[in-house]
Amino acid sequence: MTSQREKLKPCPFCEGAPNDPQIEQTQADKWNAYIECTRCEVSVSGQFGESSPALALANIEALWNRRP
Repeated sequence: MTSQREKLKPCPFCEGAPNDPQIEQTQADKWNAYIECTRCEVSVSGQFGESSPALALANIEALWNRRP
């Protein structure tokens, strides 16, 4: 299964560019992921219980792109 990656929006605070998402496997089905702004260093992170890293990446990208 191929999933299309979501384009990351600029930082909601300073309009800086985000770093590429970082992901680390912590258990067989758990992933830590985060994205950080290159300018102001604000970040979003989470731990995801997913079967693949692609699903965890999709979740962290959606969190970064979420706006009120």
